[in-house]
Amino acid sequence: MNPNKHQLLHHTIAASPQIKFALSGEFRYDSPHDLVLIKHHAIEFYELQESGELICLSNQFLPFGIQDAKVYHPSTGRSNLELGLQQTQEKVEIGEESFDVDMIVCSTDTGKLLYLTWNDNLPCPSKYANGGKLHPFELREDSSFHQEGYFEIYWELCLGPVGMLGSLGKEVSVDPLSRAVAVSAWESYVAIHIPLKYTNAKSQPLHVIEVGDLIWHAVFLYPQPGREERLLLAIYMTEGHDYLRLFEWFVGRPIHEFHRKGSLPLQQGGMTRPLHLLSLASEPEAFVLITKTKIFSFTAKDIISGNIEPQEEQLLPDSIGILNAISRCPMPNRTWESFWAISDLGTIVKLTFVSGTLDRESLAFPASLDNNSQHILPGSVLVSIPVDSRTVDILFVGGDASDSALYLLEHDSFGSSGHPNLIHLSSIPSWGAVRDAVIAPPKDPGNELSSRNQALLFVASGFDNAASVSRLQIAHQGSVVHETEIQAENLWSLIHAEQSLLIISTPWGSQAMTRSCSNELEGCSERVGLLEEEPTLAAESWNTILTQITPSQIRLSKATFDERSQMTKISLTDTSRQYLVADVCQDLIVVVIKSTPTPKLAIARSVCESGALFIQWTQCTVKLEAQPSLVRIFLSNRFENQHDYCMVLVSLHNGEVLLFTVSRRDVPELHLSAKEILHHGIAAQSVSQYHHRPSIIDHAALLSNHYRQLLVLGSRSGILILWELFKIDGFLKFGSRIERMIDGNPVHLDPCYTSRYQPWTSCLVMTADTQILRLDGHLIAIATLIIQPTGFEKGHQMNICGKSICMNEQKFLRVTPFKFDDEDNRHYQSFASVSEKDNIRTLKFIKIRMRNTILVMKFYLPISNPKRMIYSSHLDLLVLSLNPSSTSDQTLAQERFAFLDPRSGHFLMQQEEGQQAICSTIIGLNDLITSMTICSILLSGSLENVLVVGLTNQSRSKIFRCLVFNISRGGSRVYMNTLDEITCNGLVSEVVGIDEYGIIAICSGCDLIFYRWISSQNSFQPLPCGPFRLRSAVIRFHYSENVLCAVLPNDPTTLFKLQVGIMGDDGIPTITFCMHEGYSLAPSNGIALSSCGSGNLVQANRNGTVIFWSNVPTNQGLSDEVIEIQLKSRSIAILPRPERRDILTVAINGEITRIISLSTFQYYLLSQIENARSQENSPEKSLGHSKDGGFWVENGDFLASIRFNFETAALIKSLSKNEQDDVNELRKALDFVFP
Repeated sequence: MNPNKHQLLHHTIAASPQIKFALSGEFRYDSPHDLVLIKHHAIEFYELQESGELICLSNQFLPFGIQDAKVYHPSTGRSNLELGLQQTQEKVEIGEESFDVDMIVCSTDTGKLLYLTWNDNLPCPSKYANGGKLHPFELREDSSFHQEGYFEIYWELCLGPVGMLGSLGKEVSVDPLSRAVAVSAWESYVAIHIPLKYTNAKSQPLHVIEVGDLIWHAVFLYPQPGREERLLLAIYMTEGHDYLRLFEWFVGRPIHEFHRKGSLPLQQGGMTRPLHLLSLASEPEAFVLITKTKIFSFTAKDIISGNIEPQEEQLLPDSIGILNAISRCPMPNRTWESFWAISDLGTIVKLTFVSGTLDRESLAFPASLDNNSQHILPGSVLVSIPVDSRTVDILFVGGDASDSALYLLEHDSFGSSGHPNLIHLSSIPSWGAVRDAVIAPPKDPGNELSSRNQALLFVASGFDNAASVSRLQIAHQGSVVHETEIQAENLWSLIHAEQSLLIISTPWGSQAMTRSCSNELEGCSERVGLLEEEPTLAAESWNTILTQITPSQIRLSKATFDERSQMTKISLTDTSRQYLVADVCQDLIVVVIKSTPTPKLAIARSVCESGALFIQWTQCTVKLEAQPSLVRIFLSNRFENQHDYCMVLVSLHNGEVLLFTVSRRDVPELHLSAKEILHHGIAAQSVSQYHHRPSIIDHAALLSNHYRQLLVLGSRSGILILWELFKIDGFLKFGSRIERMIDGNPVHLDPCYTSRYQPWTSCLVMTADTQILRLDGHLIAIATLIIQPTGFEKGHQMNICGKSICMNEQKFLRVTPFKFDDEDNRHYQSFASVSEKDNIRTLKFIKIRMRNTILVMKFYLPISNPKRMIYSSHLDLLVLSLNPSSTSDQTLAQERFAFLDPRSGHFLMQQEEGQQAICSTIIGLNDLITSMTICSILLSGSLENVLVVGLTNQSRSKIFRCLVFNISRGGSRVYMNTLDEITCNGLVSEVVGIDEYGIIAICSGCDLIFYRWISSQNSFQPLPCGPFRLRSAVIRFHYSENVLCAVLPNDPTTLFKLQVGIMGDDGIPTITFCMHEGYSLAPSNGIALSSCGSGNLVQANRNGTVIFWSNVPTNQGLSDEVIEIQLKSRSIAILPRPERRDILTVAINGEITRIISLSTFQYYLLSQIENARSQENSPEKSLGHSKDGGFWVENGDFLASIRFNFETAALIKSLSKNEQDDVNELRKALDFVFP
């Protein structure tokens, strides 16, 4: 490698799945640094050049989805070298040809097993060519790079009969010695393929063998020495009970002699579903099963005899669960092998197997970590670094605290307890909680003196919130040698690592990181070098460059529309017309024109050009026989290419259910695939009750249990309908269905996947009494619909399980949602809420978690009467202020202040600098809290976490002041340090932080005062530009990007536009602002303020109005525009979405009614309204339009705008003329509305 560059290439994936596999190998002759990235429907090939750059050689679309993929090494010697086994390298002949380059073996969702090879001879064939080779892929014609070649199919084998397509292909396993390939199914079947020199045929057929029922894991066992031709396959499966079965086959014999060698039932051991099935290289024909609470070790003799129970050990007391388990690389000539495990309490366990038997004393190994395990917390990341001296290991442990640790494990040096010594090497300071860690193994494992012999450790850390920036650290020999920030809202995982390559997965795409440096990593192979010598890698040799390598045009999806919104009604001037923006799937929009007497279904497409959004109407319209009750659009990637087709489900009021297929190509097409009529519930006990009216579907969810698609429908009559979808002659059809009566009408259906180890499909069902998505109502019962994967033909089951919890008729007043997480295969959604009953307010922390297909809810009721609740995204902390309690307990009467961890729901202990932690979890203050905020004083002394609290004395002589704290978090403690105390002339009603200028603003009485932190004086000093006198005290105050919004009693809402400048050599900022009056509102209207996007403010009022105010840049400067929306009901809350700050949820009468996004529409929405008003003689008319194709609609209920280009407008006129409709009807179908 030419040691000059360290380049970071950013790969943005728009509206497509994330990278599923990153495979590295020698796919071309003399090119060992090739990289293949495989998505669900695409494959990309990259070359790692000597300059350190990744060059894309090919980008191909696949007409099928890849379920699993492995690198296939035809040479057995290469695989043996990786496993540390001493074997002779040999070239394997496949038929008439010889290969010494790598191939890709993969299974597809169309039921095929493919062997892919690289071909650099362009142009590529589009159909069968000479030699039987096939190229089914489509190269990108609009790619900015030149195609250097393509992957072609060398072998294509069908995994089973037509009825089994989609079932096979769960896992692809390659035997390390014989190179045989085993493909397991989701149930019952295993396919075996042997492309070896032992076969004379050029294309050895693939044999499908039925082995049992549901297959969970399958692994090849290492054979006994001298019996390399014996192949042993261990399979963990479920057939009513759990079984371990062993299958044997000798290479060279007929495939029908692949038979079951033995079976061992496991239900007597109380085994849960295994997390890992690992073969032991140190003990031939032995393997290990690791579950959440137990460890099982087996040998082939145990399974063959069937009478020997597996050795079983309880890992941790009280059934503490295992979160992660790893094994170190097996070493040759060893009779023992080690496994590491970490529990959900943060305890590290070392499991040692000697000659295939678990060493019981190794369970006591965590005792040696007691002195250095204070940072090991739940959710810790555990990886093992192999060292080529083969006598030591390095163990990395990272958790939720501020640092991580490296431990050195000496295998050949034992302590007094008889266990290998574990030495604490060093602590690696982390920027936040460790999210993932990965090891780059030595590049040259055979040369211990090479600098590439030393492994690299990559650590990714950050917080789970939208404002966080993840940080990547690279450690060598126990020290951090490079550190860089990853510009992503949240880093998901590190999925692949080498000495010169790292693949990072993020929610918005993936990043490929390559490295080359001029300095060699000089290291010593002896153990003392790992402890004492410093790395010689220069920090300046690491350089990071961001480069976007995808086309600039992207499709809009969730940035503009919320896919979970069922439908949005638009009320127009003509009350006989109603339109439904029914659903959105990526760039397609389904609109229902509810004209009289015949409604119509129309398809539109959203296009983003030059930062503006355009809606293109298509000619896809279908007349409906009745008004629709539900319209949903889904991706149907199980049956067609995900990029080409969608399906639309329409439920009508007459009981009909229609299924349409929509093409997503250049010219979309809409075809009716199936129609069914639901007259009544089929359940015998409910037929008479619902016999006289049809079942109207209001809610639907599309589920997939890996080999079929299922529709779950919820009707108004309280019936759940489960429908199977299948395809005949290119059209989707309804198959068998089952129905079940439930208590209460379903109001929400949401797919949820409980665990990747359990291929079941479940659906979260919320009934009319379950309104967890509402802020008002009773939380009675939440149920999870469990769909067993047995199939309709075998008696399909639909079970309801859940937990009922009564909320005692408490009304939610304020709800703070937290980001949706997926940690350790446990999905949960968290809410911090303030509820009220009998004029007593109570804080409740609600966590909804899907765990083992059962919905578990936890409520925390630690305190009462909370007044304010602030969430700090940087600290991941909930700060509470409390009213004085009416209880007689004097201890509770003085509680005023508390910290809450939203992840665990537990209160944190507060600790001042230099003092011991306070035993109480709630901090008491002598004065009454009047205001509170959290800000970051970035430019004034780098105070990143500042808590400003306004106080007033409870005595008659009022004393007003502000306390400023510097807070930080370390594990389960919160550290507080008092920075300053500010005396005020009046009641401190509001405080706010202006972070980017290092300023805090305090509303004291009628004065608005700005303070700045002076590090030299170690105090806050007022700016000379104030104070500013207001007409009255502020009751609501909000700041967002140079805009202050204040709500004054008995006055209209006041908007302040700040202009901040730096005056003089001392760098003191000056603030000037002008006052803008909003629309005339009733006194004391404002009850909620929030920010939305850049410079946008939203205010909800008690009289049922919502105010949107934006600072829109124009050619003449800044044009201030205020939009007032009159709602028909009372608004009480506006909730920012934590994952996207530019998306708001508006709550009307305590019910969440609409997800609103303003950032995308900010420019053209307000500017087009202004242009339309200036060009129309009568701005009060209900419909106006401008010359550039934009128009606006305004009446007493709402104000909205839409914009079309000239081509789209012409298309609308042509479509309206063909359908004999008025042009204005389609123009009234707006893409964005307010409720």
